[in-house]
Amino acid sequence: MSRSRRFWAESLRVTLFGAGLTYAMTSILGDYFYSTGRAGSWVELKRAASVFPLNYSFRIGPAIGMVSLAERDPRLKEAALEEIEAALVTDPASPELLAFAITLELDMNQDAAAKAHYQLFKRVARNSPLVTGKP
Repeated sequence: MSRSRRFWAESLRVTLFGAGLTYAMTSILGDYFYSTGRAGSWVELKRAASVFPLNYSFRIGPAIGMVSLAERDPRLKEAALEEIEAALVTDPASPELLAFAITLELDMNQDAAAKAHYQLFKRVARNSPLVTGKP
């Protein structure tokens, strides 16, 4: 094997090791932030979503966290809806987010927006008991 070939083979190994190490560390860091965020810190949920956006739970975590805060304090409903809309940009077919959006919009008397989200929810979650009416 020539020197050039050996160099590129070693460079590839080092690059792949670095990529794997970066993936593992951001995953572990995301897990840490997500677990502390689930304990009550919405900021930590946002941090987990930004550190490791490959995990679906991390991406929708800030929206779900804001909804739980809005359940305790109704003044946060508008902020929760904004957070859900932001999460729907990256996960437009998330049935959880759509269901929370519909619930909040109905609570806030935004019937047209709730109908639009419900139509999308019917396409995404065809077999859901919320759509079929069957348990």
